[in-house]
Amino acid sequence: MALAAGSGLSRAERAKGCRGGVTIRPVSDNRHPGRNIVLTGFHLAGKTTIGRELARRMRRPLIDLPIEIERRQRSLLSPFTRRPSDNEAERRIVSDIASRREVIIATGADTLLREWNADELRVFSFLVFLDPPFEMLCRRAQSKRFAHRALGPFSLDEAFQPWQERRQVYEHCDLQLTDGASTPELTARLVLHCFYT
Repeated sequence: MALAAGSGLSRAERAKGCRGGVTIRPVSDNRHPGRNIVLTGFHLAGKTTIGRELARRMRRPLIDLPIEIERRQRSLLSPFTRRPSDNEAERRIVSDIASRREVIIATGADTLLREWNADELRVFSFLVFLDPPFEMLCRRAQSKRFAHRALGPFSLDEAFQPWQERRQVYEHCDLQLTDGASTPELTARLVLHCFYT
């Protein structure tokens, strides 16, 4: 089912720049209000920014998954224990976080590329794919505000192919938002409208 990006929003809100599209895939019958919301997408798609806004509106904690994984992996290190492989440690951490209720989770750009992560997160969560146009990601990467983050391990020239490939992986999500020009506030309202009304 495809909706106009402004569904559930006032005319004034739509005029503020909510111009893209929304694709909602059939979501399980379990529309329980306690389900988590997981935000995924390519580097600089707005996962953490929109996650903060959703967390504020819903009064839920935000878990920035890459930061949480790094924090927990540091705490696992001890001179007396064997260090688990990065994939093994990540899998345990994602499994733990996925089992929580009523949290907002901003994933890393490659979290859902590992199928076990996607399967774990899908059990108690709605998956939201933030999919701004590639040109917008490039503009963000070139801006001073995001200069420290860039497009992950990719240069602008190298990023297009991985972006296309990853979009195919992300497209199994429950909701796909293709409007990168919308404000975080409007995007959060649209996510809430799609899942909770």
